[in-house]
Amino acid sequence: MRLSAACGIAAAGILAVCAAAAGGPYRPPTSVPKTGIGFRGDGTGVFPGSKPPVEWDEKTGRNILWKAPLPNWGYSCPVPVGNRVLFMSEPGWKAHFPQLCCFDAETGKLLWQRDVDPFLAFGELSGEQRKALTADLCRVHDSFRAAYRICRPLEKYASAPEQEVAKAGAELRKCGMTISGYTRGYGLLRKLRYVGDGRKEIDRRLWAYGVKAETTWQRFGRARVGACFSTPISDAEHVFVMTLHGTAACFDMDGNLKWTRYSGYKVGPNTGVMASPRLYGDLLLTPFIDHGSKNCLLAAWDKRTGEMRWSRSIPGGGREGRASRAGASLVIMSVGATDVALCSTGYVVRLPDGKVFEARIDQTLPTWAVDDAHDAIHSAGSHDSGAPRIGVRLAIKGDTLEVADLYVLRRSYAPASPAFVAGRLFCNLAQLDPATGLILGLPPDKQADGGDVRRAPRSSPQTRHLLLAANGHVYGMYERKTGRRGEVQKCEGVGEVFTLDGRQAASNVLLPGPWEGEKLDQWGLQGFDHSFSYACSFNIGGDRIYACSNDYLYCIGSR
Repeated sequence: MRLSAACGIAAAGILAVCAAAAGGPYRPPTSVPKTGIGFRGDGTGVFPGSKPPVEWDEKTGRNILWKAPLPNWGYSCPVPVGNRVLFMSEPGWKAHFPQLCCFDAETGKLLWQRDVDPFLAFGELSGEQRKALTADLCRVHDSFRAAYRICRPLEKYASAPEQEVAKAGAELRKCGMTISGYTRGYGLLRKLRYVGDGRKEIDRRLWAYGVKAETTWQRFGRARVGACFSTPISDAEHVFVMTLHGTAACFDMDGNLKWTRYSGYKVGPNTGVMASPRLYGDLLLTPFIDHGSKNCLLAAWDKRTGEMRWSRSIPGGGREGRASRAGASLVIMSVGATDVALCSTGYVVRLPDGKVFEARIDQTLPTWAVDDAHDAIHSAGSHDSGAPRIGVRLAIKGDTLEVADLYVLRRSYAPASPAFVAGRLFCNLAQLDPATGLILGLPPDKQADGGDVRRAPRSSPQTRHLLLAANGHVYGMYERKTGRRGEVQKCEGVGEVFTLDGRQAASNVLLPGPWEGEKLDQWGLQGFDHSFSYACSFNIGGDRIYACSNDYLYCIGSR
């Protein structure tokens, strides 16, 4: 790349919380990439000039400069901008909208937090209408919170006895809900249902404005994608966000809302927007692309006014009809003299005019890396979506895009955003040959149509989603369970660091949060187990690493 609280409290009290005491004056960074500061920094995951520490340990405090409690969990990456760190937290115990949070990068102090209210994107709505719609949303959220509280005793069973389910059902009916059974696993309340048509009427009213009443954590228990998986993006003057509700919003660095607009996108059932926005010149590009829909949208906005410059339908699916798996931001790269945005569904869009090329990559791209020659991309594949490991070379002649496969390995296992640095291609656990996609160090007879990186000699960090490269090292992070099998387990966050020649330099630990009393009840109501963080998101800013658990934002730097 070249380039609850009660609804009334939630509505009124959250704004008061936003007025946190200010820290020192904002100091912007000295330079900003054309693609902005956001997911994986400039988007490549490579941070030249940065020298973050290789080792850290929360138990001893080594190189942990500070840790700050989060208002709620979130799976977006923290975004360091000058002496500020920006983060999106999910709707949760005390908030009914996604929230943009700003921390002081020197102290970890929460400076401000702002609701990202989707109803503000509709100028035709009166204050009373917005209040009524917010009340609808609150009713749904509060009913699920009540359901988690009522059903929490069922969590101790692998499969709850009928009498216990019936007892919970009797309490649920007082909230207008019912449950037909409970089996431990992914999805605490998959069998939870509303009684009557009241919920349908709420959904009808909210859906007119693109708002999906229930979030992923409400339906499926442990949070997965949520309402604001997307990482914010900043040009150092403003921060831009996009959410599950199909809206884009712009705030200044003091938290003042400058504009918010609705894209027209409506998320599909049981899905969530996973891709993150990017900047290109004076354009904000918002890829409303989810991993379960075949009708996705890429919108371009004037970043200063919020005027929509253009929007393009970006169908999902790959060669074999797979749904899109948009676990990465847009790829913004130069193909010859032409700048393009590569969507994770395989479509390529010319910048800045938004022309969608007829030719496309015939596979979805859950993860990606751009090579040093700026004409080839690599995807490590995705085990859970079945997306293969691929390498693709792109060329543009006139107005025509040419796409040529370098390799397509269909039975591969190497999920995580790959990193291409110094001519080397890193994925989860191993390094790959950029010419063939094969795993370095694994015998050819073990690599039929891709091979399994878990069987290869370790030459790259284990990671949940991300690999980042800086100062001659590659960084990854994942959650590791502690405790005996059959017991309630907690998870710690492990940050692995490898040198570019494939040697492990360190394995570092962040501890699980102290979940007791009210805190334990809060996570129980939201369906969490004792996880560190499903996404294990982190980012690099200057000589520091910023990482998130479900409970804390960490600043890691040399003392």
